[in-house]
Amino acid sequence: MADWTTITTAIGTSSVTGVVAWYGTRKAAESTNRQTEAELERLRTQHHEDERRNRQGTYHDFLTADERLWILLQIEDAGDAEMEELTKLFPRWRHLANGVRLFGAPAVAGKMKGLMDTLEALVHEMGATDRDRVAIFRAAGPDVRAQRAGLLEAMREDVGPSR
Repeated sequence: MADWTTITTAIGTSSVTGVVAWYGTRKAAESTNRQTEAELERLRTQHHEDERRNRQGTYHDFLTADERLWILLQIEDAGDAEMEELTKLFPRWRHLANGVRLFGAPAVAGKMKGLMDTLEALVHEMGATDRDRVAIFRAAGPDVRAQRAGLLEAMREDVGPSR
């Protein structure tokens, strides 16, 4: 006949061993989950910061070209060299503006679209010569300046130092 003391001891020992193993596995899994969640949060933060830096660079490149474009448009007696530079600069400005619309924050992209729509409307009024075009842009100056200021403010809100 079986010795119940041995059987009970074996069952008890197995149960305790099983509970200890289960508890240890559970704690290890919880620890691994916490580490995984912490790593995911770190990666999300890094990805967000990388995107912010990309937008900063995109905005900076655009603003540099935009400033030069509007400086050239303000020259009263622009010579051939300025007019040639202006002619070459506008496609670059448009390329960078499209980058702002594509990669910018929604508020910035919306402001850029408004500015581009205003400029597009001006293009339909333009005369045949570059000098006619410059005169039309100058006439629209106050409205365009206000839109450019709003765009710059939206960029600052998106990627400014306090962000």
